[in-house]
Amino acid sequence: MDASQGLSTIVTGTSLDLAISAWLDAKFHKSSSEKTRHAYTETIGKFRASLQRAGLDLDSDRAQVALMAQAFAGYSARGRVVSGATYNTRLAVNPNIKLVGAV
Repeated sequence: MDASQGLSTIVTGTSLDLAISAWLDAKFHKSSSEKTRHAYTETIGKFRASLQRAGLDLDSDRAQVALMAQAFAGYSARGRVVSGATYNTRLAVNPNIKLVGAV
């Protein structure tokens, strides 16, 4: 990839997309783990999709996003109990919660 391709990606992204990219980069550099990068990228993508289905996004009303985050954090498609690590990872992608109520 040449420099113009990278710049094009940055310029065409929304400020929210850029903020998410920066947050993911910071998480990666804190642990240097590709597994962590993948987990947070996947989790924030799923969380944003659930918000968007409700007509919201990460920069929507803080109270509504926080309620969605609580529901998302504890949700299991298989009807199982979500592990503490999964719950905390899911809460960590919500900038309004900052792990309040984490297990």
